[in-house]
Amino acid sequence: MEHKLWEYVGKNVELIDIDNEKFTGRVVHFDDDTVNNSNECSIEIKTKDLHFDILESEIKSIKEVELNSESLRLWEYIGKRVKVLATNGKTFEGVVINVDDAFDNESGYDSLNIETDKENDVVYDLNENEIESIEEIE
Repeated sequence: MEHKLWEYVGKNVELIDIDNEKFTGRVVHFDDDTVNNSNECSIEIKTKDLHFDILESEIKSIKEVELNSESLRLWEYIGKRVKVLATNGKTFEGVVINVDDAFDNESGYDSLNIETDKENDVVYDLNENEIESIEEIE
């Protein structure tokens, strides 16, 4: 495998295909050559406007990019207990149960779904631009 596509899962990338079309988006899934009928690896890309699969042979170049230079890399906190300080001064403590990417949010930012009260199913959805700081806690 020329591009080591599995290393891009969960990351924002700039991809140029063999037709020299440029796409910027997030790699959401990787299939190795045993999964599809083409006998080559593929990745699933999600952009602001498109959601598509592309075979490795159709990729001219791929590189990781930061879509937001102030990215907090929220996906790294999934399943972890955190303390979040919001830009409005409020503090949230709980478990990160999901991250919605910027391509799914009207705001254009990734957002963090933090469950603060499991018994009562209290979940807050905080956009990345609303987060002052985030730290993992015990």
